[in-house]
Amino acid sequence: MFYVTQDYTYYATCTDIAENEARSSLTFKINVDNDAPKIVGINHDLQYDKLKIIVEDANTVKCEYSDKTFYLGEGKSMNNIGNAYFADWGLGLYYVRCEDKFGNEMPLSIIHTSTL
Repeated sequence: MFYVTQDYTYYATCTDIAENEARSSLTFKINVDNDAPKIVGINHDLQYDKLKIIVEDANTVKCEYSDKTFYLGEGKSMNNIGNAYFADWGLGLYYVRCEDKFGNEMPLSIIHTSTL
């Protein structure tokens, strides 16, 4: 079932053997996250000699990188501390993809470290 962000109401009716009827309803709101993660910061972490990216989406669960175009599952996993993700330093050109726990994937990002 596909949901959109809105209020939903479910109605229930129960009837017993004596034909007594009870009716009730339950209303609740579903918030659907359709926003992909976004990179909001990039730097060279000199303490660990790593490329460090900061991702805005707190629901991000996976970021990967490569030295060429790739799809998630084909890249090298990035370790993270909170919303900071780290890649080995030295590629010069990084291709990065991230996905959140809802399956929202950001477009491929290309990072040139010569500008850092």
